[in-house]
Amino acid sequence: MSEAANSSKFSIIFPVACTLIGVFATSTFTWLTSYQTASLSQKNACIQRIDTQEKLLREKGETFLAAMGDMLNYSIFPKTSTARELSENAGPLIKAGIVMAAYAPPELGLRSMMISNSVRAGALASMHKLDEDAAMETIDESFGKWPTAFYDALNALDKQRQKCE
Repeated sequence: MSEAANSSKFSIIFPVACTLIGVFATSTFTWLTSYQTASLSQKNACIQRIDTQEKLLREKGETFLAAMGDMLNYSIFPKTSTARELSENAGPLIKAGIVMAAYAPPELGLRSMMISNSVRAGALASMHKLDEDAAMETIDESFGKWPTAFYDALNALDKQRQKCE
C-alpha cells in the first residue's frame, strides 16, 4: 500500500512540478523578450534622434551655403552697391548664419555667427562705415574654418550614433 501511496503522490506532484517549471520558463522568456524589445526600441529612438539632428544640420547647412553662394555670385561688396542691394544680398546669408547657430554644435555655431558678422562688416565697409582691411580680415578668418567645423559636427553625430545602446 505504501507503494500505491507513493505512486499516487508522484502522480500528483509530477504534473504540478512540470506546470510550475513551465510557468517559470514562460515568464522568464516573456521577460527576456520584453527586455530585448525595450532595449531595441531605446536604441532605435537614440539613432532616430541623432538622424533628426543630422538632417536639420544638413538642411540648415545647405541653406547657409546656398546663401553664401548667392552672396559670392553677387560679387563681394561692389563699390557701387546701395544699402538696399547689400541688404538683399547680404541679408539672407547673415540670417542663415544666425539660424545655423541655433541648430549647430557650439564650434560650428560660432563659425556661422562669425561669417554673419564678417558679411555685415564687409557690407558696412563697402558703404564706407567701417575699415575695409579690418572687414576683409574677419572674412578670411571666418570663412576658412567653417567647412572643417561642419564636418567635425557631422563626425561627432556619427560617433554619438555608434554609442547608442
